[in-house]
Amino acid sequence: WAWIRLAEHRLSQRDLEAALACFQTALRCSSPSETARCLRGLAETYHKQSKYIAALKVFQKLLVLIPTDPFARFSLSLIHHTLGSHADALSHISATLSLLQSQSPTSSASSSYAYVQYYHAKILLSLALERRRNGLHLSSEELLQQALALAETHRLPKSPSFALLLGDLYRHLGNHQ
Repeated sequence: WAWIRLAEHRLSQRDLEAALACFQTALRCSSPSETARCLRGLAETYHKQSKYIAALKVFQKLLVLIPTDPFARFSLSLIHHTLGSHADALSHISATLSLLQSQSPTSSASSSYAYVQYYHAKILLSLALERRRNGLHLSSEELLQQALALAETHRLPKSPSFALLLGDLYRHLGNHQ
């Protein structure tokens, strides 16, 4: 447990190389009950280092141990989105939303749920634009409508990147508002 605590401290201090070494040592020395905590920290460290493939593999191992871990699912969706695998990102973000709803039916009012919805809309927009580039206009149109409905229903946060995506959405739908 000491290695895990030290690794988590190093991670919180953004000392990613030290955190990585500590999590790797902790994983070798940990009891089975501590394995998930080690894997989560190791995956998060890889993700923060932009080592996306390594993070992806570790988060997948974590999901084998704890299939209902919404953090791991959400992280997988972010990584797949970053890597341009939008269909996989959509699958994981949908699973995250289902897990959050099943674990806490009132979660739809929480800020973390809104944050996940924000990324859900971003992923829908990215997938729609990808499909449009590939000539799948009807499928693209449906995804654009879903993203717009999400944005309007949940009043998603306004950020420069999301505003740009919404601009693309309106431009592609021909709805210049």
